[in-house]
Amino acid sequence: MKFLSGNSGFLLLIVGYAILGYSEACWADWTLFDRTENADCYYDKEDITSSSSGTVSVWTKQVYSKKGIAEMVSKFGTRYESLDHSINFLEFDCVGKIVLPLSIVYFSKNGGVLDTQEPGREWDFFLKGSMFDALYEKVCGSNRR
Repeated sequence: MKFLSGNSGFLLLIVGYAILGYSEACWADWTLFDRTENADCYYDKEDITSSSSGTVSVWTKQVYSKKGIAEMVSKFGTRYESLDHSINFLEFDCVGKIVLPLSIVYFSKNGGVLDTQEPGREWDFFLKGSMFDALYEKVCGSNRR
């Protein structure tokens, strides 16, 4: 019997990448880029990855306000009452001015994981003046054509 073969080896590789990526995000040097009534929004400006095709990957953190927590409870239920923050991994197409959320992990005030989401594989446009627009200006400034 092989130790790592086929799908089990691939699954272990993906899980390892997720753990490594999350641990790097935990130790990030977070920089505030936007403040809304729902959350303070930070990004790790030291860990931005650019590609030759004009895309940029970035880790973000949202620390929720009481209003933001109330909205999350209203949308997703009472388990979000202990919500503190989320860690998000995003990709921007700097040329097309669109965003692709790749993963979101929600954390409670005691540090436990409340929920994880993989939002999908569809690029989205974002509104002028939105949180995504503020981050786009920070991470795509020198990558726009």
